[in-house]
Amino acid sequence: MRKRLFKGDHPDISDTLSNLAFLYYVQGKLADAEPLFKDALAMSRRLTTEFAKQKAEGESLTLLASLPLYRDCFLSVARQRKSDPATVYPEVWASKGAVARVYEQRQQQARAAVSDPQAAMLLAELGDTRRRRAELILAPEVKDPATRQKREDDITAYEKRITEMDAAIRPILPTIARAEKLGDAKPDELQKMLAADAAVVDFLRYTLFEYHKGMPGKDGEKRAKRYLAFVATKDRITWVDLDTADTIEPAVAAWRGAITGGKEIPTVVPARVRELVWEKVRKELPASVKTVNLSPDADLCRVPWAALPGDKPGTVLLEDFAIATIPHATFLLDKLWPQEPLKNPPTGVLVVGGVKYDAELSRLAPNTVATRGDPLVKPGEKLGWSFLPGTAAEATGVTSAATAKKLTVNALKDEQATTPAILATLPKAKYAHFATHGFFAAKEFRSIFQLDPKDYEQSRRGERIGRAANTPLVMTGLVFAGANNPKTPGRGIVTGESLIDLDLSGLDLAVLSACETGLGDVAGGEGTFGLQRAFHMAGTRDVIASLWKVPDQSTAALMALFYRNL
Repeated sequence: MRKRLFKGDHPDISDTLSNLAFLYYVQGKLADAEPLFKDALAMSRRLTTEFAKQKAEGESLTLLASLPLYRDCFLSVARQRKSDPATVYPEVWASKGAVARVYEQRQQQARAAVSDPQAAMLLAELGDTRRRRAELILAPEVKDPATRQKREDDITAYEKRITEMDAAIRPILPTIARAEKLGDAKPDELQKMLAADAAVVDFLRYTLFEYHKGMPGKDGEKRAKRYLAFVATKDRITWVDLDTADTIEPAVAAWRGAITGGKEIPTVVPARVRELVWEKVRKELPASVKTVNLSPDADLCRVPWAALPGDKPGTVLLEDFAIATIPHATFLLDKLWPQEPLKNPPTGVLVVGGVKYDAELSRLAPNTVATRGDPLVKPGEKLGWSFLPGTAAEATGVTSAATAKKLTVNALKDEQATTPAILATLPKAKYAHFATHGFFAAKEFRSIFQLDPKDYEQSRRGERIGRAANTPLVMTGLVFAGANNPKTPGRGIVTGESLIDLDLSGLDLAVLSACETGLGDVAGGEGTFGLQRAFHMAGTRDVIASLWKVPDQSTAALMALFYRNL
């Protein structure tokens, strides 16, 4: 009846399919339930994609958080039936990162549209308006009612204009055949492109539903948050059930806490993480595998994978495999497909370091270790980003290494490293190195920066209420000249959202030698919305970032070794 009424995809139809599937499930008719859950999932995914094409990222993520757990129901039945992972993975493949892929495609279309004068004008204004909105969102909270209301009115006006420009530019964006082909691709396409010695490990956090008569709980139903992993190689796909989120996530948090605690780390702490998230996966990797591409989810996005204990005592995982993290599996497929040659590709190197955040640089107090993260704040002092002496030497080293390879170098330092200079120069670079402060607006950072907590509100279910939560790429950024001066346009900060409007399709490598540039806002099944994703959305191929607050001097030493080996 509902199919006849709505004549196409509709939430009521997907709900009905799911309800009928659940009825079969509780009756023990798993073979009848699985295809219905699969159909409900596919329809919901199509509806979400269409919604995302019309709305902002935050709204789409809120919709995802509020949807019924069609994918989890499908996985629960497939797990209980012990279904063939090669038939299950395509559904996870299509649903994971579904919203992110919509915006990646939109940015790809925008880069292709710059030859259209109308589109180019709209895109320029859109980028400028987004930057102005970000500046206000990241401004310290004010108590004066009139100033506060003025800020609210300005942000509202910018958001209205952004919505208008989004609607105006959408119809004139060109169709990208490659993007459409990528959207239709399945895991077997990736398997064809994988090298014989490579593997993809795709993690997922999901709710396992179990229903048995006589089982404790409401109507015999039991729910548990769990992690699983699909392992894809050139000739097979397997899946492994890991453990509950209540077991894995405290272990990950304990390891991260031990790493940042400044003391020797007990070997049992990382060993526990390996046991919970890697041991079963390791058994599925053929002996021939040398390269592992990891697509983490939820709290696993914060795991330092390369530092997991290795196969042999006293080693780390990086000694067993070459490791890369990817936002989702289709991203890797796009990189493995033959690339269209760029017209006039950039060949130069952008090097940023020794940034002058304040006109009058103050020396660090004795015995103070500078880190490339939160501002150095002391009681009674004005908020400020500390000068990083190691970054100047680091930038000089990178410049020397690039010059030795006869590469053209554009070095920005001191007061030259402004946000306008960065945004203008970056699209002309093949390689970019940033030695500066970086940030992710976690709770502690928001407190130091005196940001309005209402802008970051989310409900327990994940619905995004605050303005910053609705624009997650505003919550992360890099810091440049004049950042300590409140009169500096843009506050001297380049946010992740500022980057996505650039054409960085010629940028092969971006090295973010700054604190916590690998962190970001994590959305279930969508990965991390941070600087890495922003660079990728703008077209960058490879990004190197940090999960930690990194000491200034030792980071400079590490980068010297990195470029020597590169």
